[in-house]
Amino acid sequence: MPKIINEKTNGYIALMSTITIGAILLTITIGMSEIGWTTRFLILGTENKAQSLTLAHSCADLAVAKIMTDPAYLGNSTTTLASGTCYIFPLILNTPTPNTLTIRVRGVVKQTTTSIEKQYDMSDVYLSEIALPSNLPIEINNFSVTPLTWREYSTMP
Repeated sequence: MPKIINEKTNGYIALMSTITIGAILLTITIGMSEIGWTTRFLILGTENKAQSLTLAHSCADLAVAKIMTDPAYLGNSTTTLASGTCYIFPLILNTPTPNTLTIRVRGVVKQTTTSIEKQYDMSDVYLSEIALPSNLPIEINNFSVTPLTWREYSTMP
């Protein structure tokens, strides 16, 4: 003869099953929500890094423009833009080779920093109305400033 299960026991099993399944679903929901928040901030950080890298390259080009318009400009300046802040370290002329301008800059966008060193070939620079620094050899043919190399630093040397 089959054993009859008490009605109180049936209610207890159903209640405990509901509580257990609810707890599991709540845990899954919280975990997925946390993954969404983490992913959001990861993507935001990646975007800020790309913007700070672009700003750093722009700052290096700005330093080249400044040295072309002001021969006494030697770097060591800060420029604040709507997108972020740009730090231009002192310019290094004729290093590592003659006719090379080495520029070290740091772009900061929303507390994300990118520091780069960029080198330019200045051997074909010509601007008739602007006298460039005497320690920068110039071959007077045409105006051409060519970026040679760049690299990113975690900390600026």
